[in-house]
Amino acid sequence: MLTRSKCGVFKPKFYVARYDDMRPLNVHKAIQSPHWRAALHAEIEALRRNGKHKARLVAKGYSQMPGYDFGEIFSPVVFMQQPPGFEQVAADAYTSLFVRWDDVQYVYILVYVDDIVLTGSSNKQIDEVVKLLGKEFALKDLGDLHFFLGIEVKRCGSSLILSQRKFIVELLMKTKMNTANPTSTPMLVSAKLSQDKGVLLEDAYKYRSIVGALLYVCHTRTDITFSVNKASQYMYAPRQEHLVAVKRILRYLVGTINHGLVIAPAVAGFNVVTFADADWVASKDDRKSVSDYCVFVCDNLIIWNSKKQNSVSRSTMEVEYRSVVDVTTETTWVDALLSDLGFARQKIPIVWCDNSSAVAMTANNVYHAKSTHVELNVHFVHEKVALKQVLVNYVPGSHQVADGFTKPLVGARFENFKAREAVRAVASWLVVKQLRAAVKFCKLLYIRSIIDQ
Repeated sequence: MLTRSKCGVFKPKFYVARYDDMRPLNVHKAIQSPHWRAALHAEIEALRRNGKHKARLVAKGYSQMPGYDFGEIFSPVVFMQQPPGFEQVAADAYTSLFVRWDDVQYVYILVYVDDIVLTGSSNKQIDEVVKLLGKEFALKDLGDLHFFLGIEVKRCGSSLILSQRKFIVELLMKTKMNTANPTSTPMLVSAKLSQDKGVLLEDAYKYRSIVGALLYVCHTRTDITFSVNKASQYMYAPRQEHLVAVKRILRYLVGTINHGLVIAPAVAGFNVVTFADADWVASKDDRKSVSDYCVFVCDNLIIWNSKKQNSVSRSTMEVEYRSVVDVTTETTWVDALLSDLGFARQKIPIVWCDNSSAVAMTANNVYHAKSTHVELNVHFVHEKVALKQVLVNYVPGSHQVADGFTKPLVGARFENFKAREAVRAVASWLVVKQLRAAVKFCKLLYIRSIIDQ
């Protein structure tokens, strides 16, 4: 029996689709359709009535790939452009934080585009603010905070645990690293990455996409900050050994997928304590140093940073002092923010540094030959110390909390670093809290039994 397929006769198949039913790939094609242009106008008009000009923030898409990362933006700096035909002159910058407080009660409102977070000392005042906002804007009360900007918020008694577990799981699945063997540290101590060593990657985009995602994970995972910062220095021309280092970070996340940043309530007042550290000539390629710092408020880590300095430092004192200058700037800002929020500090903010020469220069305004090149920085910190806005003290290297932001650490020291930064497993943290509550309850029962006897 002869069929059309055996004889080479095929009936052509036709696929018909209306242009207006297709999703446009860019804004230029969207504004060509009357339906999409009407939708854009309707969205702009609705937002204008609410007193806010907002649209879904979408990157220009120059390096995004269909089906891979269209719905994800990892870079902390994304350059935007207004759609053609909708350009508007920028007005005054919008305020993101609003404060309402008196001598007893307070309410804080944090606004990011169309997401709002409210907190305060009284549920009654919070409800009043929600009702007032509801009269002016179209609001939807989602209840207690669970997710904000992709960060999961879990409650454990009076503490909060900030986690990005869902995002990390998706990243591991996308990179096919979810079944990899976990590691105890995100980077080997012996790892010496270089920009010229190894074979160039054929697919550099994949490397950049993974590192970009890891940069976003650093918002709650301080334990990978240094490793990700190191990997991000080779995004322009990644090599095979750089990808191996990135895969080790992913393997570390496999074993610590439930970890998060713990925020505990204040016990002894809103005091600011910071640590500044540096690693002199840490880069093998350009001999630049790595500086880092971390800022604590009430034993809670709120700011941390690890980066390569812009210029080469000629001495360990200089590189350490630059780190002190950076953290002094952050400390001044945090102290002013707490004051604006209505919290008066009981103690002068302290900056801990493990370089005695850098500490001495903050109090002594006498310049030596080796320190003339940091004269402006000396004036800045010395002024803050003289006004008692900040206090710089010496801390031994063994007690330097920020040590893990400048170099890779071995297992025991790395676990100690994580504990100091309050990065813990969510499940184990809950178990510990429950055990402590159970022990306290048993002690109360034992005391009561003794009293009854």
